[in-house]
Amino acid sequence: MRNTYFFYFLLFIIMGCFGCTQSNSQHISQDKSYRSEEAIKKGDVVQTGITVYNFERFEQFLNNYHGKKPDKIRVTSYTVEGDPIFIDLDYDGENIKYFHDSSNDEYGSKEIVKDVCAMIIEEKKEQRKIDYSVSSCSKNNAYLVISIDQNDFQYKQSK
Repeated sequence: MRNTYFFYFLLFIIMGCFGCTQSNSQHISQDKSYRSEEAIKKGDVVQTGITVYNFERFEQFLNNYHGKKPDKIRVTSYTVEGDPIFIDLDYDGENIKYFHDSSNDEYGSKEIVKDVCAMIIEEKKEQRKIDYSVSSCSKNNAYLVISIDQNDFQYKQSK
């Protein structure tokens, strides 16, 4: 009788672990399937190499920021292997909620970073490079959002 209880207990534990493993792998595979074409259609600012899609949406976000109008935006970039990395900015008219999700990057840190920042800065670097960052953040000084090399920059509008 004691062996029967032990057997059912062990079976219960194994089935529970199997169920957890299945649901996690499905969640990851769904996020990894977020291809650039889908991101572009949804209005994300998408950076693939030197090409940036929907950059006009990023410019609109910057205009809203300067006008103190609340706005939200997602910047999606892709690794060489095609894994998506998400940066969400949520501006409430005063502060910017920063959310960086690299959990789908197979070879990366798989970090999810959340912070609250006060400013967006545009930094013109040498050789026509422009970095857009959020700064004056509560946990870190600044986070890079998108970097544009104007020598190679290719701008594509969504259709």
